[in-house]
Parts: sequence; C-alpha cells; structure tokens
Amino acid sequence: MSDTPIASRPSLGRVEWGALVAAIVLGHVFYWRSVLYPSAFDASEYLTIAADLARTGLFGDYRGSQIRTYGYPLFLLGNRGVAELLRLPWTYVVFASQLALYLGAAILVRRAIAGHCEIIARIALVALVLNPFPLVYAAETLTECLSITLLLLAAGAFIATWRASGARRAVAIAAVAAAAIAAAGKPIGMPELPA
Repeated sequence: MSDTPIASRPSLGRVEWGALVAAIVLGHVFYWRSVLYPSAFDASEYLTIAADLARTGLFGDYRGSQIRTYGYPLFLLGNRGVAELLRLPWTYVVFASQLALYLGAAILVRRAIAGHCEIIARIALVALVLNPFPLVYAAETLTECLSITLLLLAAGAFIATWRASGARRAVAIAAVAAAAIAAAGKPIGMPELPA
C-alpha cells in the first residue's frame, strides 16, 4: 500500500464519472420498468412486512416473522418515513437509496484499491457500477441490492486494512459489522465463512 493519504489520491476520472452517470441512467430505466411491470411475491411481500412491522413493532408477531428476518423490512420502513416526508412514492425512495448506497460502496471499494493499484481501482469501479444485476435489483424491493452493498463495504474495509496501521482494528470491526448486517437482511445470501 502506498503511504499516500486517501485525501490526496487521484480523484475519479472522466471514464469513471461517465460510468457513474450511465449507472444512474440505467438504474432509472430499470426503475421505470418496475413501475410499468410491478414485481409480485417477495418484492411486494417485503413492503407488506414493513408496514406490518410498523404496526406491531420489532418484537411483535409481524407478518412473516416466522420466516423472514427484520433487517430489510426495517430498512424499508426507514425509507417509508423519508418518502412520506418528501411526498415521493415509497418504492422510488427505496430505489434511490439502494442505488445511492450501492454506488457509494463501489466508490469506497475503488478508494481502498487505489492505495494498492490505481488502474485496478479504476477498472473495478467501472465494472462494479456498470454491473446490471445490482442496478436491476436496486429498482426492486428485494434484499439483493442492499446485501451486495453491505458485502462490498465489507470487502472494501478488508482491502483498506490489507497493510494499514493504526485504525486497522476499527476498520476490520466495521467490515465484520457490515457482513453481519448483510446477514440480518438476507441470511441465505451469506456464504459460510471458514473459522
């Protein structure tokens, strides 16, 4: 890792900014597709669970409490409050927050990699933000995009601590916390980690 502080590392280049703009445009295309062809089953069920969770409370017997974790419905519930405050559709606020969090996590991973190799960092950012799967999932009220985002944050934290000193322990704890939060949102999406 270079001794260059993060603040003085090269900023995003034109290609990276272009990829971010393209990701935002593609994300909105996928969102409008979901408006025209709304999701059913799990995607709509999560919204119902979140609404029921607001009514019964976290420790109440909310809809699906026997088979669903509370992580993602709580995330949806927070977005509902923002949607009501801004007078925007709930699903749009969920989409915007999931897309923003995913793109932010991709930028953090890029910054972590930049300490090791700038060209790989640039390639990684473009590949991450133009990956169509998280962009499609950002438009849906499903756990996949948020789980991918939290796992990206964990990966970025581990990369940042590869040769770091000082705050290494705090960053490693944050990485484990991000992975734990991802598991609370979608435990089936978590691989079994070796001991």
